[in-house]
Amino acid sequence: MRPAAVGPGVPPAVFDHLKDASANDLKVILYIIQNGAADPAVIRQDLELSRNAVHSALLKWADTGLLRITREEDAPAVRLTSREVLRFSEDHGEIGYLLEHLQTVFGTPFNEKNTVRFASLYIEQGIPVEVILLLATHFYSTQKKGPAYIARMIEDACEKEGIDSLEKADAFVALMEKRASLLDKACRIFSLDPEKVTSSEKTIIYSWDEKLGMSEDMIRTAFSAAGDRAGIRYCNGILKSWSSKGYRKPSDIDESLPASPGRTDRDFEEAKRIIGSRRMAAADSLAQRKKEIYSKLADLSVWDEDINSFSIERAFSRMRHDDAKAAHYEKLIADTEHRRVALLEENGYTLQDLEIRYHCPDCSDTGYVNGKVCHCLRDELERIRREKAQAK
Repeated sequence: MRPAAVGPGVPPAVFDHLKDASANDLKVILYIIQNGAADPAVIRQDLELSRNAVHSALLKWADTGLLRITREEDAPAVRLTSREVLRFSEDHGEIGYLLEHLQTVFGTPFNEKNTVRFASLYIEQGIPVEVILLLATHFYSTQKKGPAYIARMIEDACEKEGIDSLEKADAFVALMEKRASLLDKACRIFSLDPEKVTSSEKTIIYSWDEKLGMSEDMIRTAFSAAGDRAGIRYCNGILKSWSSKGYRKPSDIDESLPASPGRTDRDFEEAKRIIGSRRMAAADSLAQRKKEIYSKLADLSVWDEDINSFSIERAFSRMRHDDAKAAHYEKLIADTEHRRVALLEENGYTLQDLEIRYHCPDCSDTGYVNGKVCHCLRDELERIRREKAQAK
């Protein structure tokens, strides 16, 4: 199977299919655009991709009409047609079992295209039925995407992670669930929206457990130690430093914390935990308020997305020194924000209801301001010591 040569430049068809193209699909088509007709074996070698990855990419772009595929003696087999897959399924009960359970997972009957997509994972890719079911259940529960998207995710995961057995699939799902839990905890500590955490930030967060062996308590301690500079990347530097020194629990790192009165005693550690719990409570309270408000006022989510979109366009306009367009988007943002405020007020809410309410606004419940102990932490320490003294 060889792709016919294509003309110079990137054809519009590539851009038309960006959304459903994998990274490997793009690597292959851009390689062919640059080099013209190419042997799949050469593509595999130059791009360091598997036979299946190259084969799948060539067929994808052939389906769009961008490439013409010619047969050769040593070429891999052409992807089965819908009729061939369905006929094969009739003679193999495991495929019927797979499709029946997949329809339960997705809660909807499969059309012919989806039937072929998932049957092909077993027939052509050789992915075991139990692996497909496990990964489909996991990906659908976390992504809430359609069958076509999930099928592509399963294919990519099996290829990239080398998943070819139920044991490996179990290990992969366990790792993904562990990462999701760690991300949720980190977002609560840093008061972040999980949907807005970047891929590079997620990689850093995962490394705290997988590479540095840091617990949730250590992450909280790093956050407190960072004070008003607390952020994913800054705290990553702190955790790396502690890891290199062999620190594995908060009591190991007292000398790494900013100077503070009585920092090595248990009263001070208790005071820090109380301050930290206030921050967590504030984040939980905000999450509950947002859930209540956004469930009642559906337009808010739409307007939030509009403001984000307008803000991006405004930034691009400013970069291009297009003051008129920047002003246009500035007005759209202001108008949309005005509608948000009006809708909130009509329903008994204010903008402040969508903001986090810290117990101590001076340090945002971190216990530190500019690297120094905040008055709220000192007050809590004094209260603890006073109560212990009275109890004696």
